[in-house]
Amino acid sequence: MHNFDTEFALHHRDALTAIAERLELDYAVIDCAETPDGDLLVFEIDNVGWVHATDPVDIFPYKEAQMNKVFAAFRAMLIKSMGMSRNTN
Repeated sequence: MHNFDTEFALHHRDALTAIAERLELDYAVIDCAETPDGDLLVFEIDNVGWVHATDPVDIFPYKEAQMNKVFAAFRAMLIKSMGMSRNTN
């Protein structure tokens, strides 16, 4: 997850984009990995997944930054859907 934006997401951009287009949802949670051959392996996709930051940071130090990005993106999606600006509290 440390290099998610610069490696994993870029490598699988086309597959992830195709999934998003096919789902036609505002958001979805994808549980996936990369195979030893470099292919995207999808375990599950849903719109009710539990994205959390409850794991101990000392055991999972790589999660906090990624979870903060998810939370910020979700909040921005909600604000946009309500027709509000980002500056509104």
